[in-house]
Amino acid sequence: MTRRRRQSRTAGRSADPVERIDSSPKSAAPVRVSRAAWILLLLAIAVGGALRVSAVSAKWLIYHDEAISYLLASCNKDEYGAANHERRAPYGTWVEAREWKQLLQPHEGVCFGQINDSLAAGDIHPPLYFWLLNLWSLMFGVHTWTGPALNVLVVTIACVALFFLARTVLRDSVAAGIVALLWCVSPAVIGSTLEARHYDLLALWTILFVAQLLRHTNAEAPRGRRPYVVLVAITSAGLLTHFHFGLIGLAGALLVAWRLMRWERRRLITVWGCLLAGCVVFVTLHPRFHESIPRARLQVSRNPRGPEQFQKRLDRVTTQYMSFGFDINGLDRAARPAARNIALGATVLAVLASLVPMVVRRFRRSRRVETRTDKWELYVLFFLVATAGTNIALYLTYQSPLHAMAPRYLSMVCPFLAFLPVMAARIVPGYGRVVLLGMMSVLFVFSGTQRVARYRRKFDKTVRVAPFLKGAKRAVINDVRAGVLPCLVWHFPDEMLVFAAKHEELLSNPDPWINELEDGDVFVHSTRVGQSRYGESVRVLVRRFKPHASGKPAADMGWIATLEER
Repeated sequence: MTRRRRQSRTAGRSADPVERIDSSPKSAAPVRVSRAAWILLLLAIAVGGALRVSAVSAKWLIYHDEAISYLLASCNKDEYGAANHERRAPYGTWVEAREWKQLLQPHEGVCFGQINDSLAAGDIHPPLYFWLLNLWSLMFGVHTWTGPALNVLVVTIACVALFFLARTVLRDSVAAGIVALLWCVSPAVIGSTLEARHYDLLALWTILFVAQLLRHTNAEAPRGRRPYVVLVAITSAGLLTHFHFGLIGLAGALLVAWRLMRWERRRLITVWGCLLAGCVVFVTLHPRFHESIPRARLQVSRNPRGPEQFQKRLDRVTTQYMSFGFDINGLDRAARPAARNIALGATVLAVLASLVPMVVRRFRRSRRVETRTDKWELYVLFFLVATAGTNIALYLTYQSPLHAMAPRYLSMVCPFLAFLPVMAARIVPGYGRVVLLGMMSVLFVFSGTQRVARYRRKFDKTVRVAPFLKGAKRAVINDVRAGVLPCLVWHFPDEMLVFAAKHEELLSNPDPWINELEDGDVFVHSTRVGQSRYGESVRVLVRRFKPHASGKPAADMGWIATLEER
């Protein structure tokens, strides 16, 4: 009897511990989804969707980046740029506002190739999201809710994908439902949904990519061609959504190498081949991607540097990362540093607490592990460190613009942050863990609700454009940039006459437009031109008019001066 025990211990020590975990029937068998887990998943989708719909319903304007997205998706970006560059109509001409507004609407049907060319010629992003937005706009038209509605659909799919990823990693379907709920109602994730941009789609591909990689590192995963084809498709889709997806692709390649180099070299070569094939598909579908690189480098080269800038960037990093679970931006400025420090301390404790079960499992002599912690939990922490580390490193080394530390830029990090509270709660035994997770869920829902309430209050306080246009027949706008002019004319009646040109050209040659203005017409001075230059516009207008401007820019985009003849 003693000899048999020794032989069994020797056999257990000689086998690879990772293989023992992944190859065990308990590890390989799918976890049954309980009724409580389904309820949590549905609750995550319902609450997250309701919060997003509430925020979008209050939105009555288009943001700077959204205007560019709609111009690209409508395949009119090149026409818009050519009109401004070549100084031809509607640029510098009295035209009805509908001529500018129709450039946001798709008229040519599906035009993926033209979107590719527009991005290569004047943008720094790949095309997949704009392809989808093109199809979505053809079905529903362009409205203030068009892009956010597409994002809500993407978030719903991503929430389900995250649930199944968490179920695989945590071996607990209820815990997986809580992970999905925390991610869905996070203030940071809600914020990224409210603009027609590609960050929610990037989060979806990140979740699917990690789930597929973990499947390939499981010794008991089903074999066949289908998983490899899926991996190729997800890799190419991620790269076609954002160039930074290559960072998590590199992290995944390193993880697979560490996991399979010693035991499954043939599978390792196959997985690496799939990642390479995904890159080939990306290059095939977007062959001019390299033309965006110099433009991105030029944007980076303009970043101001110095000790003050570094401190400002460091503060933004801590604030935005804490916004995953706490709506810190909604607090008074005086209270933000203390709240940021508390949230930072809670995050550090959560990371340390999530490691405790792994350490216990490592050094327990008994093979029966009560925490049921799997190696895959460590893999999730690896991807968290990889995505957050590269994101922070690029920002603090001035390789990203100052504005590129906002909740939406954390889209690859947030799915892994959602695991931290649940993994940390595992150190609490029994019903105490249930109470703790319940309190965390309530806190996240409360923070998400506060984020949406603050978003709605912002629109209530924003100066609207429409009141300034009553009685006006003509309007002059001194900014024709793609992210400015479409946002302004969006609020104009279709029949209103608009004269739009660059600020300098309007002032150097005012006769074509100033002689056509009448009492009650308006002059729009863009915030992007700068309030300091508003006096230049006034000096030209006072030749004939008394301009009466709002104290605050209307729709946060421009000072609208109502003209009164002398």
